Order: sequence, then C-alpha cells, then structure tokens
Amino acid sequence: MRLGINIPYADDSGVPLDARGVGERAMLVEKAGLAGIWLQDSLDPGHWRPDGFEWLTAAAATTTNIELGFAVYLVPVHHPVDLAQRALTLQALSNDRFTFGVGAASRPEAHNTMGTDFTKRFSKLYHDVDVIRALARGEAVGEAHLNPWDEVKGGPRMAIGAWYNEKALARAATEYDAWLSSAGRTSFNVMKKGLELYRSLGGTRAIAATIFTDLETKDYPEFDPDGPFNLRCDAKEAKRRLGMLADIGMDDALIMFSGGANGVLRKEMDYSLEQLEELASLVEPDTTRPWDPGMPVPVNRRIAPAE
Repeated sequence: MRLGINIPYADDSGVPLDARGVGERAMLVEKAGLAGIWLQDSLDPGHWRPDGFEWLTAAAATTTNIELGFAVYLVPVHHPVDLAQRALTLQALSNDRFTFGVGAASRPEAHNTMGTDFTKRFSKLYHDVDVIRALARGEAVGEAHLNPWDEVKGGPRMAIGAWYNEKALARAATEYDAWLSSAGRTSFNVMKKGLELYRSLGGTRAIAATIFTDLETKDYPEFDPDGPFNLRCDAKEAKRRLGMLADIGMDDALIMFSGGANGVLRKEMDYSLEQLEELASLVEPDTTRPWDPGMPVPVNRRIAPAE
C-alpha cells in the first residue's frame, strides 16, 4: 500500500512556512520513502489555510518521484476555467506527478464564503469537471480556449471524493482515476462496504484519505470499526490498522499528521525525517506509480471529442 502525507503550513512554533520550508518538508517526505504529498482545500470562515496549488508547486520543485495531489479541492466554489489553467500548469511543473482530487464542498460554509449555491454543489461539481476536461483536451468552452501544450493535453489524473451510494461510486469507477474515501468522517466498516461496491462497478484505485495520525498517543480507546478511522494510537496498533486497510484492498492511505506541539493541539503538525521514516515502516510499500505505463484507467476517462 502507498502512504501519502500532508505538508504543514507552519512549524511547531506556529511560524508560517515559506517556499524553502515547504520544499524542505517535501524533500523529507521523498527521502523517507513515502509515496506522495496530499493537501486539502478549505475556505471555512476564520480558519486560514493557504491555497494548495502554491504549496504543491513548491513541493514539485524539490522532489522528483513522489505524487502530488489534493484530497480534495473544493471545485464548485472556484471558477472552472481558472482551475483548468492552474491544474495544467501544476501538471507541467511536476512532470505529470499531479493528481487532481476533486470534491463538492460538503459543508455550506465554503459556499457561503464564495457566494455559490450549496444545494447545487453536486451538479456544479460535475459541470465544472466537464469544463476542466474539455479545456484540457484543447476544446473551446464558450469564450475560453486554453489550447494546452501537447505534453499536458488531456489534463492530470482526477480522483473524486464520493460517498457510498451506488450512483456516486459508479461515477467514480467509470469516469475518474480513483475514488477518495474520507476516513476521518466515516468508519472502517463503511469504507469496506463502499470499496466492495466500487470494485464491483469496475473501480480501480481506492484511496483512504484524512487519516488523523498521532503515534505519541498513550491512552487510546479500543479500535471501533464503526467509528472514525484514525491512527491516534501507538506504532504497533497503527501498523495493524493500516494492515486492515491493505487487506480490504485500499491502494493508498493518506496521513494527516496531527497532535500536540508546544502545548497547542494542531490539526496539521510539523514532522522530522525520523517521524516520517517511522510512518513509512508501518506498511509494505507499493512501488508502482499511478502514472507508470500499463496502470489501469477507467474506461470512460478523458473521452476524446467526436470527429
């Protein structure tokens, strides 16, 4: 199984990272043997989180082999033409290592911030993804025509954060390169059930995202297969839980490194090379890369326009 991890936005003293600091963390992730760096998008009022495209660009500049992705970017609250240009740019800068994980923004706060209609989030998500893909293929959409370079034409791989009903999982299986399941907002049993349905519908890559992780936790409750899936436990138990994900067929697990630093509980904590190496040692690594030749892709992805 592949392990991915977030990059913090500040060090453990609360000092914001600059471009060099982001690049240094990315180099540590690659050196430790983890497979990727994945960020979230957020526009919640009162909660500052920098835009992830710039963070991933800095990470792309200091790494050569790891995947760079979103889990997830809130597509319906942004403009699709702008997103198409930015996604194609990062695809070029990262030498096709970018995977664009998209989602509908399932809470109203981001929509209220940006003035978009929360009740139409799913229809706007699918519409906007269609626009992004058309522009990435070199087509015109209204007055927009990006005419991308041949090297990035078709656009980056796309994963979708989808819930567990058959309609959503069928779309994930046939139209996207991967399904993103939020571990932090669901349970092991729900992920297992969703994964079985996803694979029965022809789905390929499955990613468990938002796994809150603090291996320094001393007193933790017994694992609850019906409660939120996390790694707030010691390393031995974390290895067992990740093994459970691998056993049901998850291809990737995305770590949100969290915990206490300088007496402050942090959702996204800084880390050292030693901590990253400890995380990497918890799984039998999958060295295949999603962009390697021969990797499976959904049948309907990037359908060419009719002649």
